[in-house]
Amino acid sequence: MANHITHLTTKTEHDAAVSAATQTPTVIYLSNSPLPACKAFTPRYEALAAKYNDDAEAARSGNGNDNGINFCMMELSSETSPMFKFAPNQLPVLVFMVTETWCRTIMGANAKELETGIGEMMKEARRG
Repeated sequence: MANHITHLTTKTEHDAAVSAATQTPTVIYLSNSPLPACKAFTPRYEALAAKYNDDAEAARSGNGNDNGINFCMMELSSETSPMFKFAPNQLPVLVFMVTETWCRTIMGANAKELETGIGEMMKEARRG
């Protein structure tokens, strides 16, 4: 399932994903995989990314809605941690971005809020 997710490992890759969010709705998942909350939430994120990407593939073949969402994931590491100021109890963090002016952040492992955030992001994308 993880092949539906762009893994960001450097500040340059992160900045490119943020820049691309002006054109393509983007979700960035910040994780620290040794943490139990992140370990439990990652499969849910991967499954949702796969579902939305499968829907987009079906749309391109004429059988569904093209969601056009860029799902990204960043693992907290010595390279990425200076970019963020989150305490371990705030992880995982989800950042939803679309256009140049809309962004929403969710702290904590909440699958329902992940789906709600995607819905809000796509609504904003359609408003454009």
